[in-house]
Amino acid sequence: MLLFCALILVSSSQAAEFGQFPFPIGFFPFDLSEILNITDQCLTDFNRFTTSLNTYVQTFTVCQQAGECTKEQQTVLDEHIFAVKQIDAFGKIPAGLMEYTLTNTGSYAECMDLVAPYKVHYCYISATMRAGAPPMGGIGPKLAVCMPASCTETDITKIMESIDIQQYVPVNLTAATNCVPLKNTYPVNFWVFVCVMAFFAIWAILATITDYILDTYYKDKVHGTGMRVFLTYSIYSNGSELMSVSPYKKGTIKSLASIRFLSMTWVVAGHVLMDATASDSLGALLEIFNPFLSTTILNAFFSVDTFFLLSGVLVSYLFFKSKPTAAYVWNPMVWIMFYVHRYVRYERIPIFKKC
Repeated sequence: MLLFCALILVSSSQAAEFGQFPFPIGFFPFDLSEILNITDQCLTDFNRFTTSLNTYVQTFTVCQQAGECTKEQQTVLDEHIFAVKQIDAFGKIPAGLMEYTLTNTGSYAECMDLVAPYKVHYCYISATMRAGAPPMGGIGPKLAVCMPASCTETDITKIMESIDIQQYVPVNLTAATNCVPLKNTYPVNFWVFVCVMAFFAIWAILATITDYILDTYYKDKVHGTGMRVFLTYSIYSNGSELMSVSPYKKGTIKSLASIRFLSMTWVVAGHVLMDATASDSLGALLEIFNPFLSTTILNAFFSVDTFFLLSGVLVSYLFFKSKPTAAYVWNPMVWIMFYVHRYVRYERIPIFKKC
């Protein structure tokens, strides 16, 4: 709550200081000489930005008082209009502060389309209490800024932390900055991931086409081991198997199907509702924790435990159903491959996500 009170007080002071001028120039109470350890080019570009902004304000104020601008004054305004457009791309103090509005995105398009003496990039500044970590995994006020591209994320953080917010409210804040890259770069692991996924996608397409042709024209033909392995990724066969409503095969544990259905429904519902709560205002998010049913859905994380239960039951069932011999049970390679198989099954998705 202190964060939002601070924003309200800063906003009020800006309005009192700059009167009718429509842009919050007071957002820059910086002493550039006190901002240490930032790159020289960043300091130069940022100084040019603030100087141009002040020049525009002063000239605009003179024109407003005189009722019109001279040609020289209009030329000055045209030369420094980029600074006004740049700060206009910033996120402003938003409405609904008492509803804990967290994010103001500003204008990404205006920032990227800006024609200025220097390149700019679009960044988010996240503010948190200096004494502790933000609650709920990173939720906190975020403000978009359009800054010179020569300023790194560290530079922007130092610039923003140089604001003496304690003159408005006695609270210590710390900032973190994340900028949108001006150019996308793809590391080696990205291309490895793309190649692996493309390989399996092509495999699935070819297997589906082959499976359909074989099922239509060569239905009675017996296929070898290689062909059966190739057809394991067939969408045609796997899809029909998944959508089948035929009676259960002999030996199937029927109760597992209901557990699987309830678990999947719980997980999907939890993800959908959690995504719906990703709004700019924290107030609406806090309200959904009150009703009992909402809390039940939001605790869908526990349904994942049933997947481990089902997996363990099925593995144990198939293992004992095969009636293994003593030599098979005491063979170390059997258990090594058993755990390798389980690890590969569980880690496929996390490995792809890390890539």
